[in-house]
Amino acid sequence: MRLKGTVLMTAAFIGIVLYYFLLEIPGERKRKEEKELSEKVLAFKAEDADEFSLVRPDQTIVVRRTEKDGWEIIQPVQAKADSAAAESVLERLQSATFSRVVEENPADLAAFGLKQPSLQVSLKWKSGGASIAVGDGGPIGHSLYIKRGDQDRVLLSPIEKRELDRSLFELRDKTTLSFPVTEVVLAEIQRAGGEVLRFDKKNAVWTVTGKSTAKGDAGEIENLLNSVRSARVSEFIDEDPKDLSAYGLAAPSIRFTVTAGEKNPSQSLLIGSQKEGGNYYAKVSAAKNVFAADRGLVETLSRNELDFPDKSLLDFKEKDVAEIELVENGKTVHLVRDKKDAKAWRIDKPIETEADPATASSLLFDLKDARISAFLEGDAKNLKAYGLDAPQKRLSLWSAENKSAGFKLGNKTNDGKSYFAAREGEPSVFVLPDETVNKIFRALYDLRNKRLLRFKSEDAEKISIHYPDRTFELERRGEDWDLSKPEPMTVKPFVPKDILWTLSGLEFESIVDPPLPPKETGLDRPAAQITVSGKQDKTLGKLTVGDQTEDQTLRYAQVEGTPALYRIKDRFMKEIPRDLEKFKK
Repeated sequence: MRLKGTVLMTAAFIGIVLYYFLLEIPGERKRKEEKELSEKVLAFKAEDADEFSLVRPDQTIVVRRTEKDGWEIIQPVQAKADSAAAESVLERLQSATFSRVVEENPADLAAFGLKQPSLQVSLKWKSGGASIAVGDGGPIGHSLYIKRGDQDRVLLSPIEKRELDRSLFELRDKTTLSFPVTEVVLAEIQRAGGEVLRFDKKNAVWTVTGKSTAKGDAGEIENLLNSVRSARVSEFIDEDPKDLSAYGLAAPSIRFTVTAGEKNPSQSLLIGSQKEGGNYYAKVSAAKNVFAADRGLVETLSRNELDFPDKSLLDFKEKDVAEIELVENGKTVHLVRDKKDAKAWRIDKPIETEADPATASSLLFDLKDARISAFLEGDAKNLKAYGLDAPQKRLSLWSAENKSAGFKLGNKTNDGKSYFAAREGEPSVFVLPDETVNKIFRALYDLRNKRLLRFKSEDAEKISIHYPDRTFELERRGEDWDLSKPEPMTVKPFVPKDILWTLSGLEFESIVDPPLPPKETGLDRPAAQITVSGKQDKTLGKLTVGDQTEDQTLRYAQVEGTPALYRIKDRFMKEIPRDLEKFKK
């Protein structure tokens, strides 16, 4: 009996749940939808509307949907419509509701401004249509008296008139030229006087042709195209002009032509004379009407040819550079990349020595990153005016195939913050910031490898440290090191590693030029002599350290096999142990 009761209760519960979800919820939803629908001014879907009209006492505007899901104005002019503006009228009308019925059968519509309404909105769709008359504002702010065309009653709707009462200008498409910027392959600006500026794109690379030809700055060119594409008509002037010369358009001051896609026809925008107020008369070549273009658009199309060349200083691939040459005030530094090790460089002028690989790499990085501030002349005839007839500095690059690229620097600009410059073999003169120049032109000291000892720590088998009063000798025993002098012992494992790391990383601070005699540097009675040997006692590096320099922050030093005399930091002496206790475990 208890089981039977449980089954009945479960069945009842399931029945209640099914009733709630299958009948009650859908029913409630339907009642809500019916209530909302009953409060609508017009029951329709915006996407179903094919045409709407705004009828005023002095003008009727008819807007019709096109086959491409756009909109066009067919009255009072034939023109493309602003799709967003057209859709907003329909969407607002679709969402419009009324708060109450003011009168079912009004005796006098004039009391509500509906006898001769200031605005009537008519809709058409495939299966029919509807209309409303818009009267005066209601007693409560932001509300209107409204009357449907098929009903007598007057409604009060919480809607603002300006949301429906759109002007012809608001509804009209105000695009000057429509084209996809990414697909543009050719653009041309023709100016009065015969000046022509042409932009060609091939394989995603722009070329600018004017008084000279140069690689184009993609960002600047695309900014120009975007500015034209986004420009909007500020006023429609004349739908069917009889004489274009009245607007300065018979011989336009600017003609902008663009081709988007090689198979698509070109479009042209013509700019005429300036009208009162500062804007300009304009027209599209394929259309009759004259409109007003914003002054900003004309300024964009009047930009200087020198705004558009690529502002990368030099165009090269880092991996292809085989030689670098820097010339400054008649002194030349020449670097050559190692053919076997692409990361290694050597200097062969003014001295033969290894170059610092990190510095050589950063020089090329800074050169690749360098940007021109501004172009001054596209075809300079007088290089002397810029000091470029006898340049102060030059930089040249060569590839393994002997292809070259480079630039030269002339005088500084009047403000002292930049240099006049020109690429080798090109007529353009431009400006380079002082900061960029200082990054690129490195001194010989900065470019050379300043490491004094060139050995690999893993090749070291023996370390000898000789002081005037004592000597330490360390010998490798597999992975460990033992001290053999002044007395045999096993040493702390990190001590030999620290010594080798310090020696292999030691760099000179400067070169003493001309060299001083040993008596003046203390190298005849060294403060320390350190030798690193490999297998079979082969010397891997030997450093002799002399006296402190006058400021006592540096010491004189010399490397066996090298005649140069160096200055190293005095603190080096504190990093090499001179106390037996430092070695003990």
